[in-house]
Amino acid sequence: MNMTLQNLRLENFKGIHNFEATFDGQDARILAENGAGKTTLFDAWLWLLFGKDSTGRKDFEVRPLGFDNHPLKGLIVLVEATIAVGQGGGTHTLRKEQHEKVVKDQFRGYETLCWIDEVPKKVGEFQEFIDSLVPEEQFKMLADLSYFNAKLHHTERRKMLLALAGNVASPQGWENLLAVLKGRSVKDFEKVLKDQKNRHTKDRDEINPRIDEIHRGLLEYYKAGHPLAHDHSVDDTALQAKRQAIQDTIADLDEQRKTLLDDEKARQDLINRINHLTVQRLDRQSQMRSEGNQTQALLAEKARIAANLAEKEEAVNALHRQIKSIERDIELAQTELKQTQQFLDRARAEIEAVDKVNIASVCYACGQKLPKAKAEENQTKQQAQKQALIQNAEKFKEAVNANDAKIEQLQQQRTALSGKAAELYKSFRELCDSANVRKAEIDAAIANRPEPNYSLDPEYDKLNWQITELQAQVGAPVAEQLDAIEARKTQAEAELDKLNAALAQADRAKADKVRIAELEAKEKDLAQKIAQVDQQLADCAAYRAAESRLIETAVNGRFTHIQFKLFNYNLNGSIEECCEATLNGVPYADMSTGQQILAGVDVINALSEHYGISVPLWIDHAESLTLPLEAKSQVVELYAQKGVHELTIEIEEKAAVAA
Repeated sequence: MNMTLQNLRLENFKGIHNFEATFDGQDARILAENGAGKTTLFDAWLWLLFGKDSTGRKDFEVRPLGFDNHPLKGLIVLVEATIAVGQGGGTHTLRKEQHEKVVKDQFRGYETLCWIDEVPKKVGEFQEFIDSLVPEEQFKMLADLSYFNAKLHHTERRKMLLALAGNVASPQGWENLLAVLKGRSVKDFEKVLKDQKNRHTKDRDEINPRIDEIHRGLLEYYKAGHPLAHDHSVDDTALQAKRQAIQDTIADLDEQRKTLLDDEKARQDLINRINHLTVQRLDRQSQMRSEGNQTQALLAEKARIAANLAEKEEAVNALHRQIKSIERDIELAQTELKQTQQFLDRARAEIEAVDKVNIASVCYACGQKLPKAKAEENQTKQQAQKQALIQNAEKFKEAVNANDAKIEQLQQQRTALSGKAAELYKSFRELCDSANVRKAEIDAAIANRPEPNYSLDPEYDKLNWQITELQAQVGAPVAEQLDAIEARKTQAEAELDKLNAALAQADRAKADKVRIAELEAKEKDLAQKIAQVDQQLADCAAYRAAESRLIETAVNGRFTHIQFKLFNYNLNGSIEECCEATLNGVPYADMSTGQQILAGVDVINALSEHYGISVPLWIDHAESLTLPLEAKSQVVELYAQKGVHELTIEIEEKAAVAA
């Protein structure tokens, strides 16, 4: 499909008031000096098709500006183009206008109107029609010289080039490598190999520190001078026998200790029995002393006196607590009275303030005399306010009187209780004096009672004889013997611990040597695996190098002048994907403007052939191009020409270009 521009008309678009040019599908050159509007024509063409300018912006200012740099009002922006679509598509007239939106004489922004062949279309329908001819992304690659090489992301650019190249044959002679891919790409297989190498390398690098750590442990073992440290082939049966002998000694000492503790338990039972009989003997002595006199009666009397005193003292204390409670109530009532009196004083002050207010008979705003009804209304409001304040003050006055009465009542109760407490305390003191005299008499009577003859009492004599017999059976304490046994056991256990440590270290040294051998074997195995992976990675790199050369050859065969660099070959043998156009060895970024135009045309020719679509190609800064232009699509050159003040169109018959 070949799209050509037949006619282009602008009204009030940016700085161009009115412009129309007929192209009839031919190449054209638009000449003018800088700033005359050449690029504006290209912006208008793109705005008509996609609503964007040549830089890809949607929100650019399409309306002409006045001297104040604000859009001129009352204008309609119009861009209209007639295009011819090859292969039976016919011609179509596309028109897009931007109008001011006015609602109820108020400016509400702008609205865009569209037509296709004079048929009104919604913006979405208009855009669907354009996309049916050529999608916007394809249009940008076919109409923008710098889009593919400078604006398209290099990964998308590379993907497009590979699509241009089509199916590229695989390098020959790599059957063994391809057999191990198992459906994966070479690139993915490289990731697998690198992951394996990283894991193998990590495992290998961790082995030497572990071997060093085991060697340090063995060195400490040798320095410690253990019995088996220098000759692990020595039979350790003797050490095992020595350990068993020490264990037997410890068991014997435990048995001796148990026997002594059992004997000590029997001895302690005798001592406990002696103590029990001694308590019984003391009880019998106390009982005999009580039977010979009236000690119990005297003690009971003394207890009654003490109880009576305690009862009287508690009564006095209860009255004092009651008085304290009343005094606290008085303090609370006085505090409440003070607060209520303050509220009452404040209410009276508010009443006085209301009385002093002179109800105005004139308006405070304009100074005119108020109507009689309004003045009376103000007086009624003032009287109502005063009456409410008087009622509030009456409530506070009643509360003050109630608090006064309550305080007076509480003070009377306190006075009555204080008198009663004084009388009760006086009675208590008199009782204390008489009680002290009687308790002294009782203590003297108890102290002067006669001591009984205990030897004449059969029960006392029996207890005394039993105690004497048991005391004869109690032997000497065994604490010293137990201490000696514990000392010997501690020494034996220390020797056993030392021997166990020596045997354990010997076993550990043997195990460490075995572990070192295992680690060294694993390190060797990992080194072999890493070498195998490195060889496979080298094969992958060589395969990719061969494949990349085939791909570059296939891609570059699609272009006439430029070559694409698709791979970077690093010094370490690795290959990195890239995508950069070159012309005679010069990268696109370093090309002159004319070279970049030539490169862009070469790309567009290849893409047009690939898509089977061509669109009008606008070339800005065409004056910088000295190389021959071989575009296969319609070309509109924007040519800066000094001294040409207005846009000038030169139509050129397009020569046939060999496919």
